[in-house]
Amino acid sequence: MGGSKVIAFNANLAQAECNRLIFLKGKIAKWDLLCLLDIGASHNFITRESAKRMELHLEELKAPIKVHFTDRVPLPTTLQAKEVPLQLGN
Repeated sequence: MGGSKVIAFNANLAQAECNRLIFLKGKIAKWDLLCLLDIGASHNFITRESAKRMELHLEELKAPIKVHFTDRVPLPTTLQAKEVPLQLGN
């Protein structure tokens, strides 16, 4: 698969309106993790290494998504994991 370092994934979450970053304990399948929620973000992201460790099914995107981090340097991702079972909070 492509050289993406981050993977886009979609999860069925209710949207809230807020301008802050929120950290929550979460779980993908049996894996505990700390989630950074950015309500203004267009997608949810996970590192390729984490996606592999969690054995998420990865698919090629039809078109790359440019991920912008705090340094403003875009990092394109070409992979996605669909319908990831994400649990947030307790």
